[in-house]
Amino acid sequence: MRFPLYSAGPVGEDLFHWQGTIMGPPDSPYSGGIFFLKIHFPSDYPFKPPKVKFQTKWSPALTISRILHSICSLLTDPIPDCLLVPEIARIYKDERSRYEETARVWTKKYAMARDTENLSKDLMARNRIIKELLDLQKDPPTSCSAGPVAEDLFHWQGTIMGPSDSPYSGGIFILEIYFPPNYPFKPPKVNFQTKVYHPNINSNGGICSCVDILRDHDPKLGCTLEPEIARIYKDERSRYEDTARAWTQSAFRIRLSFLLFILEALFWFPQIEEHSGKRTYSQRLQKNCFMAHSRIQRELDNLQRNPLALCSVGLVKEDLFQWQGTIMGPPDSPYFGGIFIINIHFPPDYPFKPPSVNFQTKVYHPNISSSESSGTICSCLDILTNKWSPAYTISEVLLKICTFLVDPILDCPLEPEIARIYMDERSRYEEIARTWTQIYAIDGLSE
Repeated sequence: MRFPLYSAGPVGEDLFHWQGTIMGPPDSPYSGGIFFLKIHFPSDYPFKPPKVKFQTKWSPALTISRILHSICSLLTDPIPDCLLVPEIARIYKDERSRYEETARVWTKKYAMARDTENLSKDLMARNRIIKELLDLQKDPPTSCSAGPVAEDLFHWQGTIMGPSDSPYSGGIFILEIYFPPNYPFKPPKVNFQTKVYHPNINSNGGICSCVDILRDHDPKLGCTLEPEIARIYKDERSRYEDTARAWTQSAFRIRLSFLLFILEALFWFPQIEEHSGKRTYSQRLQKNCFMAHSRIQRELDNLQRNPLALCSVGLVKEDLFQWQGTIMGPPDSPYFGGIFIINIHFPPDYPFKPPSVNFQTKVYHPNISSSESSGTICSCLDILTNKWSPAYTISEVLLKICTFLVDPILDCPLEPEIARIYMDERSRYEEIARTWTQIYAIDGLSE
């Protein structure tokens, strides 16, 4: 099986700080080595390059995949015109065998295990873990997530969403996962970091030999770690479920930004009891927020795996409900060459209500407000108003806006004068649109 030469992903929850690994290319003095990279993305990426320990010509069209591929190529094909260490360059040019010998020594010393047997096992484990990580990123489970902690590929942290219709519903349970150096021939060690009231999980988070205990939420009473909890489960089921719910509630863990969002929402909408045993308003709001959180995260992950050709998006200050995106001006339009910044805000009851989208970059268009502080999109873009459906995604919204740029809707313009010029003086319209694009979407980006 052939494994990728490189991999990369966020460190913890910080999307702007990545850790990458590059496997030394075969048929090179770096073969067998595992090289780590630290990658830091600036807040105005992709207009500025990420910080990595190399120099290359940057363009917003480049991606981190192409950067990693370039570094792999750089290992086997140095660039003689751009030297950081002239003496090594001289040895490479004049004493190639000495260069390769020294490179092999350094690779063995700094990027390889101490002995061949451990190296073989380590590489096998790393390759397998990298493959499983890529598979998880490509097809993530609906109620679980997992990934490496900082730079340690053998130490992961995971989360499990409490299954619905169980006393764990609504909880977010954190796991620690440790892979042995001879994985997959030996199993990983898994324990709960979040306290769980369960017969098969002890107070330190240790799990007995049973599997899928939370997913099935049917304890295996033949191999209990907590006999008293097992007795309560068997003889006093309602008490067991009440206690499990109480523990789940006390162990609620969510991102700080999301917690602040909910607290703000609860402040404005106090808990007013409804009749007939229904949920309070705040409980329903909290349930909707978690549904929105899960859906938005899934859409963000999908966009990162399958980016759109003319669009990119990212979080604003790690707030999952507030995004900033860019749209590249479509070819064969007066907006070509421009990079238009948009703001996207998701409501707490998304996807049952549409996101709100506005342009931060000024655009000369009949259906987009030309106000300096607005950038409002006309309501005639019905995917954002009365024709919205929970089946739509933000990817479809972005594609619709790209089409909207080159094909205005003239029945309900926000800017009637621009609509008139579009209909009666098309060449003048396109000239003004190009001028605005140059001023605000090209030159304005460097200001």
